[in-house]
Amino acid sequence: MKIGIFGNTNNYPFAIANGLRALGVEIRLVVNRPELLHRPEGKLPALKDGYPEWVGDFAVSAQSYTVLSNPLLSDVIRFLGDDLDAVFLNDVGVALHKHFKCPVLALLTGSDLLFHASFASIDERISGWSDEMRSSKTGTAIIATMRDCVLAQRQGIEHAQAISFMLPGVITEGDEILQSLGVLRDDPRRFFIYLSDTIGLQPVQHPLRRRMRIFNGARIIWHLPLPPGLSALDHKGTDVLIRGFADFLAAGGEGELRLVRKGYDVDRTVVLIKRLGIETNVTWLDELSLFQFYEELAEADVVCDQFGLSMPGMVALDAMAMGRPVLSNFRLEVMGPCYPEPRPFFQAATPGEVRSHLLDLFTAPKLRAETGRLAAEYVRRHHSPEVNARECLKRLGLPLHVSQCA
Repeated sequence: MKIGIFGNTNNYPFAIANGLRALGVEIRLVVNRPELLHRPEGKLPALKDGYPEWVGDFAVSAQSYTVLSNPLLSDVIRFLGDDLDAVFLNDVGVALHKHFKCPVLALLTGSDLLFHASFASIDERISGWSDEMRSSKTGTAIIATMRDCVLAQRQGIEHAQAISFMLPGVITEGDEILQSLGVLRDDPRRFFIYLSDTIGLQPVQHPLRRRMRIFNGARIIWHLPLPPGLSALDHKGTDVLIRGFADFLAAGGEGELRLVRKGYDVDRTVVLIKRLGIETNVTWLDELSLFQFYEELAEADVVCDQFGLSMPGMVALDAMAMGRPVLSNFRLEVMGPCYPEPRPFFQAATPGEVRSHLLDLFTAPKLRAETGRLAAEYVRRHHSPEVNARECLKRLGLPLHVSQCA
């Protein structure tokens, strides 16, 4: 069996590709963006000197609205091959669906639905244009190209044999766009690929410090309303963590909170930390590569993900894969089907819940180690690349299948 994959947002498709390869599937993966976050070498530094033969590097998304006419497109199609049993399309690649005669899985990870499949994104992209530019021959041509790409992206989702996106109710904007394309909440094509890289990540012995090292891996975005171009998926509720951590310290807890300078509300967070008087307990880090991110997970006593309107992603699941206790708002009211019980993590959506869990973890070091051990077993059982790969094949009517949250 041979499957092509276009796009590598946050290295999710790379992880799925490795899951499929572990099942014996031949893979061709197209990396299409220059940012390190979306490139395999961001995860595995050894790959900076060159990719294996099954990974192709094509700069197709420098300007997303040119994807349909990018001069490298013919090379991309040739690399993927014309003998595919299925193709997984991610990022702007969903717009390329007409180039493939095999079954298509629309692998939606956020902006590929909320931005690239939304006509409203065109207004956002041209909001800084002058009236003269908008009405010029060049401007009208660019706008028409943008519309063509959005339409192609929407058609790719509409006609896909399987569609992966967050569970209904997690991201309202995404549900609404899908509904406009005829993909209703109970559409049998819709499911959710929710995985951790349990192939590349192994449990690490817990440090068990007295003064806990608490790492927040989510972006610093919490102030409402969100800036234009962002969705509920971007709202991380970092202020909930900051306030809960301050209350934890006031109650006698000892800890260092490590934050990454990434997100729209870094400056607001600096002010909030100063106002709460906890500057000496907070360490700021420059933006991390994925490799450095995993080093932080390994050194943490507790890992925190989002506490707002979003959902836990790689931060939470990869931390669990490495044997770390995780504290986050897991959005169980809508995400519950993805978390079979018993659940080895700590649910928190308010400062009080953050404070309470941190105090429990501080006073009971063995709880940290045992929860981390159970968490590593949990993600391997429910969220491994192999489990998700089997579910993808099942959704496309291909061999090999196993039940997974849907």
